[in-house]
Amino acid sequence: MAPRRVWPLLTVTAVDALARSPGLLVAVTSYVVATTCRRRSHLATYAMSASLLFVLPPPGAALASSLGGVALFVWLPMALGLWTTARGQVLEGLCERADRLEGEQLARTERARAQERARIARDMHDVVAHRVSLMVLHAGALEINAVERDTAARAELIRTTGVDASPA
Repeated sequence: MAPRRVWPLLTVTAVDALARSPGLLVAVTSYVVATTCRRRSHLATYAMSASLLFVLPPPGAALASSLGGVALFVWLPMALGLWTTARGQVLEGLCERADRLEGEQLARTERARAQERARIARDMHDVVAHRVSLMVLHAGALEINAVERDTAARAELIRTTGVDASPA
């Protein structure tokens, strides 16, 4: 809800503070300036100018109450604004870090999943190759020892199919 440009707010606040005693509008402006100004020199210039509005007391006002007004209406809102800005930057950095770590974790998970799939595929390949080799061996033994010619032909078909299917 803060204005995009601070200068109109500064102008209204200065006119208001000169027309009557400075107060709540200065506090709002101090907070907005602290949250929007990025240059420390602009922030320091505003703080000194706003503090001078309170230090130059109107006739009949005590200097101690003017200093209290500076602390209450200028420095405290500025401190809150700076704290809010710093907290926002820290939270933004933490969110970026969490996103990056989440992406890295996802990449590690995908890498582990791919490695596990490759390991399972190798194991299955080894098991299937072993079983096909046993099948070829048994079919060859059946082909040699078969009494009936039909059984020997079917055993030869099983053996040749197994030899064709087994890896080199």
